[in-house]
Amino acid sequence: MKSELYRSWLELQGDAENTIAAQMHRTGRVESHYGDLDELHAKDGLNPLIGELTYT
Repeated sequence: MKSELYRSWLELQGDAENTIAAQMHRTGRVESHYGDLDELHAKDGLNPLIGELTYT
């Protein structure tokens, strides 16, 4: 994932620094288990990943 671009986007949204840190940590955890989110998004729009992570 393009981490710095994502961080910049979160900052532009007005998120607090602790929220940004939490989001960066969460996306890092997802990537450590499923791979690069940008690559997954380019491949299939993240739909399979979202389906897998959705609690039913």
